Amino acid sequence: MAKNKKKKANAQQHKPTAKDVFKKQENEYRKGLTEFLQRINLLAPFNRLPNSVVNSMIKVRISSVRIEPLGKDKLSKEDSGYMKNYLSYVLQLDHKTPYPNGSAVTNKEFIIYLMTLHLHISSYLEKINDEEARRAFSEMISFTEEQWDSVFSTLQYHINFSSSWMSNPIDGYVEYESFEFDVKNNDKKTIYDSWCSPVVIYYKTIAPNRKHVVIDGKKREVFEMAYASLEGELKWCAIPPKFLKKVGDTPVRVFIQKHALNRMNERLDYILNEMQFYFSAKSVIETTKVKHISDDRYLIPVLFYNRKLGYLVAHYVDSILVVTTFLFITQEGTPEGMLLNKLTGFKKLDKKYLCIDKLSTFINSDIASKPELVKLLEDAKLGHLVDLYEEIKCVCLDREASLHDPSFILEYIQKKQEEEQLSLTEQQEIEQAKEVSLTPIPIQMEEQPMLLPLASKQAQIPGQQLV
Repeated sequence: MAKNKKKKANAQQHKPTAKDVFKKQENEYRKGLTEFLQRINLLAPFNRLPNSVVNSMIKVRISSVRIEPLGKDKLSKEDSGYMKNYLSYVLQLDHKTPYPNGSAVTNKEFIIYLMTLHLHISSYLEKINDEEARRAFSEMISFTEEQWDSVFSTLQYHINFSSSWMSNPIDGYVEYESFEFDVKNNDKKTIYDSWCSPVVIYYKTIAPNRKHVVIDGKKREVFEMAYASLEGELKWCAIPPKFLKKVGDTPVRVFIQKHALNRMNERLDYILNEMQFYFSAKSVIETTKVKHISDDRYLIPVLFYNRKLGYLVAHYVDSILVVTTFLFITQEGTPEGMLLNKLTGFKKLDKKYLCIDKLSTFINSDIASKPELVKLLEDAKLGHLVDLYEEIKCVCLDREASLHDPSFILEYIQKKQEEEQLSLTEQQEIEQAKEVSLTPIPIQMEEQPMLLPLASKQAQIPGQQLV
C-alpha cells in the first residue's frame, strides 16, 4: 500500500505547472515563427530587433483561432467536432494572395504570425535605425493591412458555409455571430500567466418552431424550414399567398415533416445529405411558381444549381404549408414523370425496377452514349439529367470510375412497348370477337345451317330458330 502511495506522490510531483505549460507553448511558437520568417525573408531583420521587443511579442501574441457558442445553446458533440475540424482545415489553406516574395501564407500563419508582428512592429517601426530592416517590416505591415479584410472574409465565408451545412429543421439552425479577440487581462497577475489572446468565432444555435397538424386523418409533428445562406443570414421559409391562390398579403410559413427528409435521402441518394435540405430550403425561398395539384396540395420545384431534381409535396393546413414528402423528378405525380409514362408506358413499379426513381442511376450511367435514351429524356423534359454530374459534383459523392451501360433501360422500354402492343392487339381481337358473337349472320337453310351467336348454347342444336 505504501509503495502505491509513493508512486502516486511521484506522479503528482511530475505534473507540469502552469509555468511549464506556458514555456512549452512559447518555445513551440518561437520555432513556428522562425520557420515562417525564414520563408518570407524576414528572419534576418527580426533577429536584429531588441530582445525586449521580441520577448514582448512572444509573451503577448495571438495564440490561436477558436470557435465557441454564444450563450448556453451548444452544438452536439459530433457537430461541434465537425465545425472545429473544418475550421482547422480552412486555417491550413493558403491565402489567395501570396507574400510579396512569392511565398504562400496560410490563413493561420497570417493570423497568429503576421497579425502579431503587425501589433508590435507597427508601433516600434520609427525606432528601427536599420534602413533595410525598416523597409522589410514596412512591406510586412502594408501586406498585413491590405489582406486583413480578405483573410477574415474568407474565414467568414467558410464559417457561413459550415453553418449552412449543419443547419437542419430537426437538430436546429446554426448562425455565425461575430469574430472577436478574447482579451481577458483582468486575470493576469504575473509574467508567468498567459497573456495570449485567441481569435474567437462565436456562433449561436436556433431551435426551429414545432407544430402538430392533422393531415389525411393523421397527427404529424412538423418543423419550420429555414435557409441558412452563405452570407450568414438565416431566412425563414415562406410562400406568398398569391402563389397558393390564397387571400391576404402575409407570407405563408413553410414547415416540413421527417418523412420528407427521409425521402430526400433515399431519392437524392448521391447528393451529400446536408446539402439536400440546404438546396430544398433555398428553392422554397427563391421559388417564383408553385404547381397546384388538388385541393390545398401543391408541388414546389427543388433546384440544385438551377437544375430541377424534384418537388416538395406540400399541404396547406392550419394556415401553414406543410411539406409531407419529396418526389424525384421522374416519379409518379410530377409533370415530368407523367410525361415519361406517356412516352414509355412506364408505371411506378417499372421505374422502381429500373432504379430511375433516384439520382444515382443517372449519375453513374453512361446515358450520353445512347442517343435514343437522350432523345427520350429530352422529350420528357429530363434532358438535364444526362450531364448532371458535371454541374453538381461539388455537392455529390465521388462518381464511380466505370459508368454503367444503360442499354438495359432501352431494352426494357422496347419489351414494355411490345407487350403493350401485344396486349392492344389481343384486346382488339377480343372486341372483334364480341362484335361477331353479338351479330347473327343469316344464311340460307338449304345450303348450310344457320349461324347462331357464338356464345349461345342454341348453336349446339341444329335447325333451332333464333328467339
